[in-house]
Amino acid sequence: MEKNNLAVANAVKVIKRFNFKSPDEIDFDEIANTDSVKIIYDYLKSALGKIVISSGVAVITISKDIKLETRKRFTIAHELGHFYNERGFQVNDKLSYTCKYDDIFGNYSRNGREKNANDFAAELLMHTDWFVNFTKGKKFNYKLLKDLSQYFNVSLTSAAIRYSEIGQHPTASIFIKDKKIKWTVINKFFKYKFIRINSNVSNLSYVNDHLNGKEYPTEGEEILAEAWFSEDFNLKNRNDRLFEIVIPFENYDSALVILLSK
Repeated sequence: MEKNNLAVANAVKVIKRFNFKSPDEIDFDEIANTDSVKIIYDYLKSALGKIVISSGVAVITISKDIKLETRKRFTIAHELGHFYNERGFQVNDKLSYTCKYDDIFGNYSRNGREKNANDFAAELLMHTDWFVNFTKGKKFNYKLLKDLSQYFNVSLTSAAIRYSEIGQHPTASIFIKDKKIKWTVINKFFKYKFIRINSNVSNLSYVNDHLNGKEYPTEGEEILAEAWFSEDFNLKNRNDRLFEIVIPFENYDSALVILLSK
């Protein structure tokens, strides 16, 4: 998916204006206090975050039900994305968004303002320059994924998607729900490109084992490329192999698959 350049530019402006030099310097309270944003924590029915913008002032509410710090941070950054991307577009001087799980984490392929808010959040938390510098000269594997997650204080999923967008190693991220392929992020270095959206997960894949409650290699294992790219015209050799890493979600009907090619 193409990123929204304006959303990315808005995040870069925030980083430069507050002179953040590394991920650990990002201070949501400093941003909020400076730019007339109030961040509160409360219980939200069926939502992770909410923002109300009026006359250039915003109130962001983050669900108290969020237990993971990485998810809380990304949700705050997402709501800030709505603020910086759209504060000049209020109708009747008021703009409001209630963001559910799928708006932030489960429907990455959808275009529109929720996607733009995610683009802002990814750039703010994993600024391109920081990300490129941290990964330079390092081969992508499960250890690097964990290191990225820790350094940027984001989930393994967020780190994997970001690497599939701007990383230098041939990488693809594939979101699976209800045993179907829902969206993909494939970087320009990856050999194969075509996966049919909403097609069933192959029985040859390790994620299929996970979704059926079976054991699978937690740090990844080689797999036939045919398991994922059987319809890709570039698949000339049926013995070609990829490396598959499975990142499970809390509910067993969803997972992120990371594929690496040589």
